[in-house]
Amino acid sequence: MRLWSNVAVIIGKDLEGPSLLMQGKLENNITLSSVNWEVENPLDETCRVWRFKNAKEIKFIAHEADEDQYSFLQKKIERTKPLNIHPAFTSGFEHEAIRLYPEISEKSRKEFVEIVQYLKTSYDLKQSVDPTDNLTTFVDGFGPGLLLQVDNNIEILPEIPPTYPCPDNWTLISYFISTSMFGPNMDVHLSPKASWYFNDNFQPENRAEEALVYFEAARSLVTWAAWEKDPSTRFLSRLHQLILSGYRPLMDS
Repeated sequence: MRLWSNVAVIIGKDLEGPSLLMQGKLENNITLSSVNWEVENPLDETCRVWRFKNAKEIKFIAHEADEDQYSFLQKKIERTKPLNIHPAFTSGFEHEAIRLYPEISEKSRKEFVEIVQYLKTSYDLKQSVDPTDNLTTFVDGFGPGLLLQVDNNIEILPEIPPTYPCPDNWTLISYFISTSMFGPNMDVHLSPKASWYFNDNFQPENRAEEALVYFEAARSLVTWAAWEKDPSTRFLSRLHQLILSGYRPLMDS
């Protein structure tokens, strides 16, 4: 598994028991305070082994919507000390692709920019934080990927990407994307409805919030491409086709 901070998470086991290997720059993450997680001497500057006290088994959890897990993760994230406002607001939504995946191809970067511009003009995608907005603490990739099952309990990873103040619907939308989105399928002969859809219901309050769902979907596919080391971001290109065709999976399903 890979976090949005470009840090890989690998579960292992040796004579001392289960462990968690974090591969990537520590500076890309924040380390959470915990009495149960202990880090061993780093293997090198980009590799760390974490162990959970007295744990017999560590597993990734299913990417399925779960209200208790959502509340657990939200409370853990809110206890962190967030940085300044999210980079999407300070640097611009169009720059999120290059921030999340610096090696992305120029063609894919332009497609991401075109998606953002289309969502702004056609859906009123909001790219500013109003002083009256309800802000909450947000982390990129908010979802089950930040959680583990340790024996019979759910625990948060010992390291997570940086947290930021964001409008409160960012957390809900990120979780919805991570647990409900299917596609886009690369088969252009499939109908849009069969290519890209959600298996759960989400009723946006307005077109701007609908646009935020599609924007988060695009961000998630850039991160997936970074994980796959696919600078062509083939799934983002398919999403680009579907969005610019006018397809609205939240409304057309």
